[in-house]
Amino acid sequence: MSQVYGDLTRYEEALGRLVESVDQFRPDLSCARELVEADRALGKSLDKFGLYDEVDKELQRLDRESERLNRHTARTLETLDECYRALSALPMLEQVKFEQRKVLEQRGRVNSAVLLEYATKLSKFTKAPAGVAVGPNNFVWPAEDALRRGQLAVAALHSEEITLGSTGERSGSVESSEPVQPSESAEPRKYEPRRVEPAKEEASESPVDLDLDLFDPDEF
Repeated sequence: MSQVYGDLTRYEEALGRLVESVDQFRPDLSCARELVEADRALGKSLDKFGLYDEVDKELQRLDRESERLNRHTARTLETLDECYRALSALPMLEQVKFEQRKVLEQRGRVNSAVLLEYATKLSKFTKAPAGVAVGPNNFVWPAEDALRRGQLAVAALHSEEITLGSTGERSGSVESSEPVQPSESAEPRKYEPRRVEPAKEEASESPVDLDLDLFDPDEF
């Protein structure tokens, strides 16, 4: 741009000297040659304006591309930040393995005898939910007749225990004149519920509190 300004200034000066010489009726040929040279140089400088225009258009395009890339980079950085926060919120591999070991240790400390006794108590008062078809005899939920038979059997066992206890008290209080040798076949068999002994656990570990609050023995 400075070259164009210099060529334009040179052209004006050469033109001014030529006009002055003509006004004095002494035209100077050297001033005319200098004006022609200045005009030729100014024309070459002005021809470069097309190149300058192309450069300006390219700069504008690059500015628009830069803005687009800046917006894309900002969105990418925001996505990376969100992913980083999500990954930071996830537990680390060591923590996951530690929690798995704790779960396995607690599972090993569960007293199976307590669970079995609790399930036995609940099974007598459990039936299939509404809308569920009752399956065969070994289905997870017993049928209604099986529930009634189970409740009758439990009631009969309890009544048999009470009857046997009262009979033993009466026979012990009455003295017999002739001792009778009891036989093993005539001896009544008393029902004793089988209880599963809990597994021996290490002294350092205490059984896990299962929070079995669904069954209240005082209600039955």
